[in-house]
Amino acid sequence: MSLATVGLLLAAGLSLAGALPLVQSQGLPLPTPGQLRYETNEIAALIHFNMQTFFHSCTKDNWVGLHGSSNPANFAPTNLNFSNWAVSFKAMGVKHAILTAKHDCGHLLWPSKVQLPNGTVYPYAVGRENSYVKQDVVAEFVAMCDSIGIGHGFYYSLTNNFFLNVRNHQLQPGPLLPGQVNVSQSEFEAIAMGHLTELWGNYGNLTEIWFDGGYTTDMAAELTALLLKLQPDAAAFGGLGVSPNPVRWIGTEFGNDAAPIWSTGTAEGNGDPDSPVWNSAACDTTLQRADRWFYFPGVPLHRRQQRRAGAGLCHRSHRQRPPGPRPRLCWFRRLDSLLLRFSRRFDQRQWHAAGVDPAGPHQAGSHHGPRGAVARPADPCLHGQLRQRLGLLAAVQQG
Repeated sequence: MSLATVGLLLAAGLSLAGALPLVQSQGLPLPTPGQLRYETNEIAALIHFNMQTFFHSCTKDNWVGLHGSSNPANFAPTNLNFSNWAVSFKAMGVKHAILTAKHDCGHLLWPSKVQLPNGTVYPYAVGRENSYVKQDVVAEFVAMCDSIGIGHGFYYSLTNNFFLNVRNHQLQPGPLLPGQVNVSQSEFEAIAMGHLTELWGNYGNLTEIWFDGGYTTDMAAELTALLLKLQPDAAAFGGLGVSPNPVRWIGTEFGNDAAPIWSTGTAEGNGDPDSPVWNSAACDTTLQRADRWFYFPGVPLHRRQQRRAGAGLCHRSHRQRPPGPRPRLCWFRRLDSLLLRFSRRFDQRQWHAAGVDPAGPHQAGSHHGPRGAVARPADPCLHGQLRQRLGLLAAVQQG
């Protein structure tokens, strides 16, 4: 149907409450090394590319049949070009990228060895006999990131798995559709933990992990132990309570924050300047309207002032359904000037509000955005640094 989208983010700040220790100095919360790396990276790419690239979502109306979303052969990108992705990431100043290794359909972008309760290998993935894509997409993505010297991470939704009939973390009642698999709640959670063990254990050191929609309390202990064992330094979006390096959502996907944004506080939103918990803040945003994270034809883009800064969507329309998207990334020629204007507004507004001279060490007007910030002993914003993530977006070109 169309193309994969890449949502580019921009950093703000979160820390951890509960059983995991806080990082503090002289009574003040400080970022962990993982949070500090996350915040200084500032711009990250959130790449939406999976079965929903072809179906937008998996539902009872499109699941069944040879041409349905249940068939891994229908994840069929015809020109998957990671070299082009690398060029675009470098042009946009991306410091790390996150790939949707598994989204809500349940389809995997790596050939997992995890087994279903009946002893068969999880079939809904690339690299299977009936898959269009035979290679390990996750491995190629990681190699691309390594080749240009940027970090990498993964989005794995614990919230939904249509293949296993799970929605909002819970197994759904009623009869299964053809192609869905009958599992219990505990079996679903064991499969998910197996997938995460592979993702977190087989693909190097991760910069960022996504718990979009969070996690259930009965999985918290296992997730905490697995993160501490395999990825103790990865920033974790939605990971408060299971990661020592959590990141929180600021409460909007439009990139237009209600300043100030604080790096301390446990709740979603602007944060709390008086909180003892460092909790890096993030704003994710779509390129298209109507909450379209995976590219959908015919949906208009957000207005420029809503996007703040962005990469352009470029594609060719097809009157017929093509064999699949041809994913190449593209970007606005005006991206640098948009970023420069945004950074100047950010510096003047945020740093003055924080009592910091923007003409000082933070380099006001730098196209890299607001800087400095998080662990300098003399920094007046040490307690609850004001930061945010720019909303940058790109898309994968079809044609």
